[in-house]
Amino acid sequence: MKILTIFFGLFFIWQIGATAPAYQGDIEFKNSDGSVFIGKLKGDEWFSWIEDKNGKIIKYNSISKNYEHGKFVDIDGKNQLIPNGVKVGDEPMQTPDTAKTIINKKIVVEKNKLKKLHDIWQRKRLQALGHKSHDSQQQPVKRKH
Repeated sequence: MKILTIFFGLFFIWQIGATAPAYQGDIEFKNSDGSVFIGKLKGDEWFSWIEDKNGKIIKYNSISKNYEHGKFVDIDGKNQLIPNGVKVGDEPMQTPDTAKTIINKKIVVEKNKLKKLHDIWQRKRLQALGHKSHDSQQQPVKRKH
């Protein structure tokens, strides 16, 4: 009985350590050409991404071996976050007009981005916990952002 208690105690401690959020500090990321950018890891063990200093979503492209801006795509009715093919640092320069448009749309974009990220996180979490799919019968998981 004592061994069983020790086993469950160690298992519980391991579970707490295995469910940590991503490191919150600044990290230097390096592309295949040697260029670097500073970003922050976001997410947890079920789903993670990188955000640059402006809050843009970054994904690693394992084919090009570069960090690229992320884009949301719908695959089989499910949101997915994938690299968009534009390496971080290769973005076109903003004109004053495009910067003004970006500022005007920022609030809508941020809310949309957060919802899509949460949807992907929730689906990946349910998959990791052994659920086949997220259907309307299941209660959504509330998460602090």
